[in-house]
Amino acid sequence: MTEGILLKNLLKKYGYTVKNMADKVGIPYSTLRKAISENNVLSLSLFETMEMFYLLGTTLDAFRDITQISEQSKGEFFMLGAYQSCEFQSAINRLLGIDNQK
Repeated sequence: MTEGILLKNLLKKYGYTVKNMADKVGIPYSTLRKAISENNVLSLSLFETMEMFYLLGTTLDAFRDITQISEQSKGEFFMLGAYQSCEFQSAINRLLGIDNQK
């Protein structure tokens, strides 16, 4: 899953549009739109990125984990529920704020 797709999914999940997230973080809409479309979300400043992920209820580390694991597993087919990679599921849980200790 690319950075852009992952961020779009998070925005949708929490009811944000690219425009209103850009406004909340204090960056131009075109800057955020470009970062998403070019799959280069982490090119934004650290402050902007951390603020955005705070509003989305996640962390920069969780976002990096899920995009890195996804890149490592390109070409593999995952059916969550039928087949789960512990590392992949752990990163998803962190991204969604699910306690892995249960």
